[in-house]
Amino acid sequence: MSKGDKKSKAKPLTGLAAALVKSGHLDESKARELTREQRREEKALGRDGVEQREAERQAALEAQRAAEADAARLRERSRTEREARDRARRVVHDNAHPGGEGGSRRWFFVARGGRVLFLEVTDEVGRLLADGKAGIVEGCEPDAPGAHVVVAGERHLTTLVGIDRDLVRFWNREQA
Repeated sequence: MSKGDKKSKAKPLTGLAAALVKSGHLDESKARELTREQRREEKALGRDGVEQREAERQAALEAQRAAEADAARLRERSRTEREARDRARRVVHDNAHPGGEGGSRRWFFVARGGRVLFLEVTDEVGRLLADGKAGIVEGCEPDAPGAHVVVAGERHLTTLVGIDRDLVRFWNREQA
């Protein structure tokens, strides 16, 4: 070292202040001023005040994490419900029996609102309904006209009951 070089007596910056100075977002004098202010503030608050402030900060972080977790659970639940509705819609659409759209026989059932409704079905569909090999389910839009359709196949009805028990409005099967 030559005589012209001056050694800096100040301690080197550490932590966030050093990183901000190094990246050029903050100059060194401003960083030192901010750390001094922070030390003065902590000294004025005292040990208990600093601990209380830290506890409040931790509580706020925990509350934020809990809110984010609740929001994530809500998003996941709505996604799952949407997927279940789509799956039920596909099952109903793919397995609707054409004999349930008109015929000489009226088949009565109880709708979701407690009203007693009927479908005009063919004799073949009437036998399937009586034997438990078909059922009456709500369609994709429960309030639309023709909202209830006949679905053939016990396996498909079991799938619909697994998705939403209230979708199946009539199914003549033995309850286990």
